Amino acid sequence: GPIGIILKEFGAKYVLMIDINKRAVRLAKENIKLNRIESVEVKRGDFLEMIPEKKFDIVVCNPPIHMGKDIVIDITKKTKEWLKDNGVFLMVIMTRHGGKSLFEELKKIYRISDIFVLPTYYDSFPNVILEAMAFELPITSTLIEGPLTAVEDKKNGFLIKPKDKKELTEKLEILINK
Repeated sequence: GPIGIILKEFGAKYVLMIDINKRAVRLAKENIKLNRIESVEVKRGDFLEMIPEKKFDIVVCNPPIHMGKDIVIDITKKTKEWLKDNGVFLMVIMTRHGGKSLFEELKKIYRISDIFVLPTYYDSFPNVILEAMAFELPITSTLIEGPLTAVEDKKNGFLIKPKDKKELTEKLEILINK
């Protein structure tokens, strides 16, 4: 429960914590009570089998990597159902506990990609742009703070005005026809 408690302390209006482990759920509830935290809900269950009652701005996951890489990959896919549009997904995985093998899965995705597109409205520094750059993918993103620090317009990609569908389409056509 520490991640959920910290998120609440940093201003989250509502926090839902889910864990399949009975002891983890009990400890999270105890910590919430000890710290007098409100608007936090703790549920026991399998995240992969649950249907979200609402969508979230952010989902933070500390997956049970010992259950296997396939479960972790399933969690990353399932998370889309829990996120609002433009929501953020963060996963905590230690290198010595599966981080390397999960990164290998990400590399497979990048290797079969021809273009990377991130039409974000807000992102202070999107690491995915750096990942795409590491695979030498041309990038199309928006003229906002984060992408501006990494993407050089017309050199390693294109920067477009946020929400400009016409410009996005034009830039993607250039990259597709390249």
